[in-house]
Amino acid sequence: MGNVRMHQAVYQGAKECYEKGLAIQEKTLSRRHPVTATTLTNLGLVHAKLGELKKAVQLHESALAVQREAFGSAHPDVARTLSHLGQAYEGFGELEKAFGFHDEAYGIREKTLGLEHADTAYTLSRMGAVCRMRANHRKAMEYYHLALAVSEKALGPSHIGTAVVAHNLGDVLERLGENQMALKHFRRAISAFQSLQGELGTGHPFLTRARAAEQRCSEAAKKFSVSELKVP
Repeated sequence: MGNVRMHQAVYQGAKECYEKGLAIQEKTLSRRHPVTATTLTNLGLVHAKLGELKKAVQLHESALAVQREAFGSAHPDVARTLSHLGQAYEGFGELEKAFGFHDEAYGIREKTLGLEHADTAYTLSRMGAVCRMRANHRKAMEYYHLALAVSEKALGPSHIGTAVVAHNLGDVLERLGENQMALKHFRRAISAFQSLQGELGTGHPFLTRARAAEQRCSEAAKKFSVSELKVP
């Protein structure tokens, strides 16, 4: 039920479900069981959605300790929790620490999942996002390029995740003054978002995001097109 509520964005309801599940698991399985760790992680995600980042970090750290004890330090579940910790620290604005968690997660995912997996692409994208927040746009561009290549292999060119990475890559390229390359990636994002509008249906929450992103991309593309026409 907690996962259903989370998917529905009913975060308070999800929190209550996870808390009840956690209480049962701690009694029947113990606090040190991997299944309990999964619930701790999910509960941490809910607290993050509710803006309670300090509590989210505490829960993720508890889950991470259990997972490392149960699986070792090079397991996909460990990487998943490290990624969540990285995002929580992004919310705190502690970007160096956030990058460290994402970097550690990437090392695990590259080894255990490979360079054609969606989770690997996501971690590379988060590393790019942290670099962009630190105004290190050249480094962000490198991570987004890698993320886009992996995402296209793992998810395909018309997936929402691929479209978002293409848009973000266009954004950093624009900031670097590389307008022609930025235009190329904005147009790739537009194409993907347009295809999503036809596939997701009018009531899907991703459609709203796709429309907003398409509008931003279209405005950027028009701006670049006009500037190119003015070349002497």
